[in-house]
Amino acid sequence: MKTEKTFILLFLIGLVAKIFDIPGHVMLLILSSTLISILYFPTAFYFYSDKTLKNQNIALSIVGGMILAMAPIGCLFKLLHWPGAQVQLLGAIVLSAILLAITYILNKKSKDELKTYYKSYVSRIIFWLALSLL
Repeated sequence: MKTEKTFILLFLIGLVAKIFDIPGHVMLLILSSTLISILYFPTAFYFYSDKTLKNQNIALSIVGGMILAMAPIGCLFKLLHWPGAQVQLLGAIVLSAILLAITYILNKKSKDELKTYYKSYVSRIIFWLALSLL
């Protein structure tokens, strides 16, 4: 989705701005990570779908949305040295790894029409898991 990619790009720009200590990076990080989490949590089933809501595992999408909503907030807390960052990131990393394993198992057993769904789902999990680990 274009909206998701835009907010992720803003988050990465904020991350680069933090590295170079450019003024305004805090506001950019807060806004982008909050909007990403808001998009993932209630509307994850829409972002993971392949233009049709029938070609997906809705329960997995909702649970995955809850788990992936933790990752940008955990990264935000860690970048800004706020309390609770370790707990948030640890939860996001562990749950994302479990979700990745479950998705991999379900992908092996899935029908051909769900392959695109699982491919986009796995790419999001790997991206946020890698970012959380860094």
